[in-house]
Amino acid sequence: MDQQLFLKDLAVLLIDMQDGFILGDPVKLSIIPSQISVLRFSKENNIPVIIFNYEKYGETTEALNEEIKKMGTKNLYFFIKKRNDAFSVLGFDSILKEKGVTKLFIMGINAGFCIYSTAKTAIEKGYKIITSADVIAGYTSEFRTTECPGRSWYEENGIFKKDHRQIIEEVIGP
Repeated sequence: MDQQLFLKDLAVLLIDMQDGFILGDPVKLSIIPSQISVLRFSKENNIPVIIFNYEKYGETTEALNEEIKKMGTKNLYFFIKKRNDAFSVLGFDSILKEKGVTKLFIMGINAGFCIYSTAKTAIEKGYKIITSADVIAGYTSEFRTTECPGRSWYEENGIFKKDHRQIIEEVIGP
């Protein structure tokens, strides 16, 4: 199957990767290189990227912003949210429907709050959720090293891998 046809129903979400949430936490900072890798893959494959910033916590962190600037404006969307769930933002779901998106590759923080709320609503709306341990982080660094309810929830309700490259290779295509 042509990779472009397989990727046409995918969007990447980048949620709350703002200095107000991540500075001073080495685990949260450690997911940025993997997120950059996914952003580059998205640009190369014309995959929509939707970026959410939580109101009053500033802009997306500089390392990610530098990569985002390289992406241009095609298939790139920005939203400010006031609640944990990205689906609470007016216009977000409409963009997904307009683009024919059925799968969401979710990246960001916090896995037990904003990512979870968004993923849960996505499933309720019929979307398939995809994520990996190296692109999301929890409220505490323990998310990646323990079997907290958040991590097991992702494994049970979506596609969850240890490494984003596994998703690119196994789930999205070679």
